[in-house]
Amino acid sequence: MIRRVAERRDPRPLAGRSALVTGVSRRAGIGYATARRLLGYGARVVVHHHVPHDAGQPWGADPGGIEAVLDGLRAAGPLARPGLTAASVGQLSWANRRVRPARSGTGPDRRRSDR
Repeated sequence: MIRRVAERRDPRPLAGRSALVTGVSRRAGIGYATARRLLGYGARVVVHHHVPHDAGQPWGADPGGIEAVLDGLRAAGPLARPGLTAASVGQLSWANRRVRPARSGTGPDRRRSDR
């Protein structure tokens, strides 16, 4: 007979860690699900959305609007820096330490007009 010992998992394994999740404009989207999971695991989460993009797609924007999306996330845990704008994300030191190296490793930005 095989006997399994139940291992206790840390309920908040990401406590003290930070995450930036983009594409969080609908409660039926992957970005929303990812942000909720990270919040549930204890991470500090900054979310970014672009509602006009979804509004122009066949699936449309979230019927409850962005406030319903944010309320759903807040139910899972406190968001890092509520009211943070896209422009100010670039000023966050922890974001810059992670985003800049990742961006530099992906090659040139083909959308830039200053080349």
